[in-house]
Amino acid sequence: MKPSVNKILQKFSTQKVELARKPAIILKEAQKLDDQINKQKDKIDKVWSTYKRAWGEWQQFLDQTDKKATELRYNDLNQTMKQLEDLGVDSRQVPEMQKAADLLNRALNHIDGLKDLYGKPQ
Repeated sequence: MKPSVNKILQKFSTQKVELARKPAIILKEAQKLDDQINKQKDKIDKVWSTYKRAWGEWQQFLDQTDKKATELRYNDLNQTMKQLEDLGVDSRQVPEMQKAADLLNRALNHIDGLKDLYGKPQ
């Protein structure tokens, strides 16, 4: 080494050097941040898992309800309307028939709209 470098090193070796922050404090704060990240990640993982399960149940409910409403509307209701017609009765004159048709049409429209309301979890 050059003599001037040795001289500088000797001067600094006798002086007390104070660091801007103590390594132990930096480590403690870094660990605290890591713990906070892990805590929040665990929290969102739990919520995400609950959402995925609820979304699957929701889709299953919509599929079952769609199937039942379709069966009622296009099988049962139409068959009953046809039978009334065969008996010479105008099904529009039977209030329950019209109300049932309106409710089933509304239900089927709601179901179609609700299927895409919530995004599928990836």
